[in-house]
Amino acid sequence: MPFLVWKTINGKRYLVMRWNGRVRGKVRILKEVYIGDMDRLASMIEHPLEKVDAYSLSYGISSAVLWADKRLHISETIDSVIGHKGADLSPGKYALIFIMNRLSDPGSKRYIERWIRNDYASTIFPKPTSQGFWNVMDRFSDDDMEEIRRRIKDRLISLGYDFSKIFVDASNLYTFMQENEMAKKGHNKKHRYDLNQISYYIAANYDYIPLYGESYPGNMHDSRTFSMIVDKLPKDAIIIFDRGYNSADNIKMLRGRKYLGSLIQSDHMDLMNYPLERDSFFETHRTVYGEYHRIIIYHSSKLERKRVRTFLREFRTVYTRAKDIVERGDSDSLEKARLYLESRNLNETIFLPEMRIDQDSGCSEGMHSSLI
Repeated sequence: MPFLVWKTINGKRYLVMRWNGRVRGKVRILKEVYIGDMDRLASMIEHPLEKVDAYSLSYGISSAVLWADKRLHISETIDSVIGHKGADLSPGKYALIFIMNRLSDPGSKRYIERWIRNDYASTIFPKPTSQGFWNVMDRFSDDDMEEIRRRIKDRLISLGYDFSKIFVDASNLYTFMQENEMAKKGHNKKHRYDLNQISYYIAANYDYIPLYGESYPGNMHDSRTFSMIVDKLPKDAIIIFDRGYNSADNIKMLRGRKYLGSLIQSDHMDLMNYPLERDSFFETHRTVYGEYHRIIIYHSSKLERKRVRTFLREFRTVYTRAKDIVERGDSDSLEKARLYLESRNLNETIFLPEMRIDQDSGCSEGMHSSLI
């Protein structure tokens, strides 16, 4: 416990804060901090921040990335694959900075130079440059990326993470790039059909830790990417996927594996007609997509309420937008409204031109079916 004492040096008295402790059974001075005279002490109390040059840096995300790097050897793996010489930032270090920025305050390569000034990363890494990023990125080949992913995947497995059950899902993002081998027109999830998009998939475990992932051209349907996904997953893993991957060819490809999928309700309306009580399930067996399956049909009242709310909210928005298009009275307003309703999959629910609503159409009743 600290305490204050006076200490005389060259005839002058100074206030000292002292910490004592026992060393081998005897009391010894462990540490001393010189405070000064009484005027100095009064000044410290009355003006505690005087002559203090303090600033704040973002810390949490960058420190988390550094912790993950220490566990997974991300930067070390990248540097060993890409290679690095000289005193500049290595490809692995640039990758860490890029990850930190994307998780905290994503911006362009030029913006990263400004972002890092206010981040803890600036105390560890020399100042990165946008040109440095571009130069490093040009060195990554497809084979290099494949090898880096393979090593990090093996590292995750060696740390004991459970990949016995793998969730597979795909998505896409629109881009302002001109069409090229990757950027293509497709069914964009943000409804930006005017722009090219790039598609990607991620295979992750129950802890949302990705085991594998890859990008592919934006005009390639999810079901066509299934073979390249399955080939890269452990043979003994249970593969869990949604209805976007349903096809006879894909199900045939899974023969000999364990998997859990979801059926498209509109393709199996006979299954939807089973009478079910709220929050209950029914089990049956039948041939689906050319294979004999165990099928579980279940009802979720929670999911039903959520889907009803979502549908009604979206329906109001679409109805109002389509009505506004029709009422403009343009020569092609009906065609524009029809295309808009078709893009939102409500062209069979809202009838033009009188904007009549088919009361029998709408969202599902919380009924879902899974094939095993």
